[in-house]
Amino acid sequence: MASDGHDLMLVVPCQELATFGVRGLCSYLKREGHRVSCVYFRRRSQEVSEATAKEVSLLVALLRRMNPRLIGVSLMSPFLNMGRAITERIKNEIDTPIIWGGVHPTICPEDCIDVADVVCVGEGEVPLDLILQSLKAGAGIPLGTPNCWIRNKHGIQKNPLSYIHQDLNQLPFPDVSGENVFFIHDDRMMEEDPYLSYIRQRSKYDFKAFRGCPFSCTYCGSKTIKDIYNKAGNYLRKRSVDNIIRELAAVKRQFPEIRLINSYDEIFISDLAFAREFAAKYKKAIGIPFSCSANLTLLTEDNVSVMADAGLVLVSCGVEAFSEDVRRNVYGRNMTNPMIREKAGLLNRFCI
Repeated sequence: MASDGHDLMLVVPCQELATFGVRGLCSYLKREGHRVSCVYFRRRSQEVSEATAKEVSLLVALLRRMNPRLIGVSLMSPFLNMGRAITERIKNEIDTPIIWGGVHPTICPEDCIDVADVVCVGEGEVPLDLILQSLKAGAGIPLGTPNCWIRNKHGIQKNPLSYIHQDLNQLPFPDVSGENVFFIHDDRMMEEDPYLSYIRQRSKYDFKAFRGCPFSCTYCGSKTIKDIYNKAGNYLRKRSVDNIIRELAAVKRQFPEIRLINSYDEIFISDLAFAREFAAKYKKAIGIPFSCSANLTLLTEDNVSVMADAGLVLVSCGVEAFSEDVRRNVYGRNMTNPMIREKAGLLNRFCI
């Protein structure tokens, strides 16, 4: 399908609050010169996991209007059926290749390739750039695109996961421009970025400093993704403190109403050197209360106290079960009950 509209339109069913992966992709592809738009399709709900016929019709009409060269769908596992229904409806009415990416396509590509034309396994910045360059040049989707399973008339080309962006400092910050962003919910389509509305309403901004997690808890999807990624490179990667501060300073200028900064990382408080550098630079340049997640085994009086001095007011820690046997032998977490009480007391002393 020839296109004089956008190069890529990303569809995000039942979005998370910040959709870091999607926003990072948008920023990267825009930097590489591609025209990108995004539609958040329905607000996340624990009760409703199906779209109405009108909502799907609104989506199809929007795709016709934007006329992209490529349609992307970002999926988490609970919304696989919704993604299938959306994709099948689009394919019935629009002759545009569709690529799936996100957590579920990464861990279960075989669930997805029978519906999508392309499945991205892992990170998608460079793979999508290569595909869009080829489509814009009038060629098809390159069969050798890294990280991608590609379905064509000859079968399925299963390219290995060979691309992982190791230097996160070289990536642009997540896109919070609000440009070419749409929101379909409750049988209405709005030209609105729901996350920007959340920022303004809650006076809160979420960021990610790392990709990956150092732990391998048995109940967490992170372990599965780590096993897949480690075949190609380091799964756990960190941005520099200076890079993080530049993002937060830009956000502070854009949203002066922000009253809380939150790290959305699985583990933010880790080593003392990082804590000291972050605390000093954050206190000087940002100076807004912040919150984060942590693993209790990594908390010490030194790293908690320096973070608290910089503005740390809330720490979320997963305990999962109060049975030491279950934690150790089922969940793979080495935390004793006395340790939990000790670390909770530490947080209570410095952060409340």
